[in-house]
Amino acid sequence: MASGLATLLAVVLAYIAMWRPRVSEVTKESALAAERQPSVGYWLVTYMPWLLIVAFVGFAIWVVVYILYMAARPPNW
Repeated sequence: MASGLATLLAVVLAYIAMWRPRVSEVTKESALAAERQPSVGYWLVTYMPWLLIVAFVGFAIWVVVYILYMAARPPNW
């Protein structure tokens, strides 16, 4: 029970830290905000953690490969 609570606490703390804005990007953002309006892609890359971006891209690649594989080799029911 204690190990489960410790794991849960570690996950919650890592999740909270993952969504905090990065310090160097906050200073860059304040300088760029005066010059131009950032695009959606720029905002997504600076706000969303790299771990989630890599996971989403990897999952999208896997989905495309799996669909192509199943289209080429349909099940023999």
